[in-house]
Amino acid sequence: MKTQKGYTLLFAVIVSVLVLSIAAFILSVSRKQAILSASARDSVYAFYAADSGLECGIENLTGLTSTNPTAPVSCANNANMTVTYESGGATAGTSTFNMLTGTGSDLNAQKTQSGAGSCAIVKVAFVVVTNGSVTSTTTTVLSRGYNIGWNTSNSTCSLTGPRKVERAILYTQS
Repeated sequence: MKTQKGYTLLFAVIVSVLVLSIAAFILSVSRKQAILSASARDSVYAFYAADSGLECGIENLTGLTSTNPTAPVSCANNANMTVTYESGGATAGTSTFNMLTGTGSDLNAQKTQSGAGSCAIVKVAFVVVTNGSVTSTTTTVLSRGYNIGWNTSNSTCSLTGPRKVERAILYTQS
């Protein structure tokens, strides 16, 4: 009996260390899964913002692909979005607009979990090529969507943050 003193204490310490190690591992895996799921959510917000911007650009394609684009652009509940135009000469140009994405009666209430609204920057570029009697127009719509970034003070997609994610969609029409 005298040689087995402290065996129970040693066994209890070993079991405690083993249980704590397993708990620490499970906590670490759970934390990583939470980070990955938040990243996936942010990516989806950015993709859907880019998709909304692309649809808006295509919806207003006729007015945006002229040397004098119609302004303002309206899509869904986004009324009177300002269009900036850069001329590329008599037969080319680029129209750009920012939009808050989402639906509902109050777009200012459309916030992601970070508190800033998802948004898109849309560029519609066109080039008209004339070859003899044949005229063709190539149009590209590039929509960059962001999970956060809507700046309500100047209606642009200019806010930054460490969790800001960008997704882009390109549409080309000849």
